[in-house]
Amino acid sequence: MNTYTAYLRVRHPSIDPGEITRELGLQPAHAWAAGSPRGEPGGARGAHAGSYWFAPLGESVWRRLEAGAAAPPEGDEWPFGSTLPPLETFLRSQLRLLAPHRGFFARLGSDGGSCELAVTLSARERFSVELPPGLLRSLADLGIAITLDVSTGEEPVSH
Repeated sequence: MNTYTAYLRVRHPSIDPGEITRELGLQPAHAWAAGSPRGEPGGARGAHAGSYWFAPLGESVWRRLEAGAAAPPEGDEWPFGSTLPPLETFLRSQLRLLAPHRGFFARLGSDGGSCELAVTLSARERFSVELPPGLLRSLADLGIAITLDVSTGEEPVSH
């Protein structure tokens, strides 16, 4: 069985990560502000050159769908808590939830920031992913890049 996880990643020269959280209504798994101290005790020191914000997409987003913030496309209904919907369906639902924030994403880009929808695919068998033109156009319209990272479970051992 193939599975996936998805995250929204924002990089920016100076934005307060709290502003991203408030705007998008998603809780980050990792975030830091430009100029904040970096490093672990005993590790590298210094300050972060830019702001970073990284939030998982999935369950919290499905709860927003259930609450009526948006609806799955016609014919693409799936029960919450069931197996993952097809990746293409999932991505379309994310774009519908992110579309109202178009102005925010435009401002991020014009300020020198970037936004990325990062998807990690875990494959145990051969598969394909179709990213139809409409989906890619929607990403481009929002100024959001997409990264697909595929893991086969047969990663080479580094020596």
